[in-house]
Amino acid sequence: MSTYPVPHISQIFNQRSQGGAVETIADIVKDFKMKAEQRATCDCEKYFLMTKLAPSFGTLDAASIKNIDEEVKIMLATMHMALAKTPLHERSADKMVEICVNNLPLFEMEMDPALYVDRTAYITKPMEFFNFAKHKNMSVINETYAWFTSAVLDADIINSTQIDIGVFSEIMVTMGAVMQCFQHDVKKNEILEKKIVDIGVLRYPDIENPYLKVYRIRLTAWCDTTHVLVGRPPNGITGTCNMRCFSPILNKIASLQAITIDKLLAEADVMFD
Repeated sequence: MSTYPVPHISQIFNQRSQGGAVETIADIVKDFKMKAEQRATCDCEKYFLMTKLAPSFGTLDAASIKNIDEEVKIMLATMHMALAKTPLHERSADKMVEICVNNLPLFEMEMDPALYVDRTAYITKPMEFFNFAKHKNMSVINETYAWFTSAVLDADIINSTQIDIGVFSEIMVTMGAVMQCFQHDVKKNEILEKKIVDIGVLRYPDIENPYLKVYRIRLTAWCDTTHVLVGRPPNGITGTCNMRCFSPILNKIASLQAITIDKLLAEADVMFD
């Protein structure tokens, strides 16, 4: 296995400051909430939560990376090298899964149903419901947030993204504004859709969560007048959660040359410094 210097974390992801701190998914979500709270009117539909790939480090940092298993360090080092070769505009959650599956023979994908997730959930409601959402009616917000968390069904995803009920209330304001626009634009026998949330996250392993996780969360507003049924509102939200988890293949890592292992371990130890 040929190696070149393992890229520092700031060479992989967007820097949040000149000091080298990178922009995590929690930072992106926080910025979305702050800007959305300042919108001039609840009719504004311009605030969407979007990022193709952002990191979440959990408790992993410059100090704790030195204490994780050596096999995990090697997995991270080789992942960084592969990701650095990928053009910035191509870096996404789907591309990250492709890299892990096709380009990194030291990884294996976990097939446990709790770790290999493709989940889609739907909620349909009358337009009045989304009008209430647009004005942050807490009964509506609580109901849809409970639906969202049950669709994701992974506490670590909720914790790492920090999509709490305050963030979700701003998502639902946008959702309500988009639904209102649909009412003006939709025609008979037509489907209108708009993504409100589409985030890809690379969740680094730490002491509590030993897997390298890649997940993508999407929330799409829609209005469907092609099959209007009595008693069923034509408005709704589709929520999608896809997750893949990877772990090191121990015997393949053990088969690497000692000089390669030592180099990868040494550089992994300082990738957060």
